Amino acid sequence: MPNSDNTLKTLGFIYQTYVALINCFEMDEGEQVVIEHLGDVTTISAKKLAKQIEVKHHEGNSTLSDRGVDIWNTVWNWYDNYEDHKQVEERVLFTTSALSKRSIFHKWNSLDRDEKYEAFKKIGNQIKPKESTFRLLYSKIFDGNHCEERLKVILSSLSILSKQETVRNIIQIKCKSYLKFLGNNEKRESFVASIFGELMTLPVRNNRWEIDFKAFDEIFKIYSERFIHKSGEPLQTE
Repeated sequence: MPNSDNTLKTLGFIYQTYVALINCFEMDEGEQVVIEHLGDVTTISAKKLAKQIEVKHHEGNSTLSDRGVDIWNTVWNWYDNYEDHKQVEERVLFTTSALSKRSIFHKWNSLDRDEKYEAFKKIGNQIKPKESTFRLLYSKIFDGNHCEERLKVILSSLSILSKQETVRNIIQIKCKSYLKFLGNNEKRESFVASIFGELMTLPVRNNRWEIDFKAFDEIFKIYSERFIHKSGEPLQTE
């Protein structure tokens, strides 16, 4: 059988695009959603303030531990490319992984700026066997040129949305409230597939995965008409 790694990567990108789609549904006038610019998914407000969403998809059960690569690699990328991310006001780790109850990240969103920094730094105090990947990332962040203020800015703006729905369920769960007027699941799934296809072809037409409120609103209305009765009346909800 072929290596499943490419399949998992493909699922990961599909999931990322679904997360972008959900954020499109939540856009207000003057806002934008961008994929693969500052990171996985970026929302830009009418005031040009950005929210950066890093998306991590895992098949099956997975747990985010204190030394989990997902979070340490994400923080390192933000830290290393700090100058390119100055307009980012909010950072989100959107993951299908659950949070270990013993992890500092279990109560992360309730910690203040200094508490987050101290808790994050403390994770690497103890040397453990088989921690080469974590130790490399930890050492990159807390090296001789470490900038405490820079890391505090990143960590203070970071929230973790854990145990999110997987690629197989995200549309049924997340988008159902937006699409009640379309009736049953089959209609909703067909509608989402059409909009999803439009997002996937954005780089072909625009050389960038970027869409604003006005453009998405036009696409939404065009495809909505295909799911309305000829009488002009909306389909009945379940």
